[in-house]
Amino acid sequence: MPDAADLSHLPFAWCDATVAAAVNLGLGRDLTKLSAEHWLRVLTNVEARMGMRGTTAPFGWREALARQVGRVGP
Repeated sequence: MPDAADLSHLPFAWCDATVAAAVNLGLGRDLTKLSAEHWLRVLTNVEARMGMRGTTAPFGWREALARQVGRVGP
């Protein structure tokens, strides 16, 4: 199992689910400007969405997703 540093890229479906979650939660599309609390709500929603699609979240997915969408910090 790779560690978080080895997970450099998630499939597009993860980014797509992230934007959809933020929009559906009324938080908009700019993921870089979300507060830490709102980002956590989005991550929780993404994990549930991907689980409903039958996708298990890989170790380090939160950090990888944050990097992919341009977030720095929590």
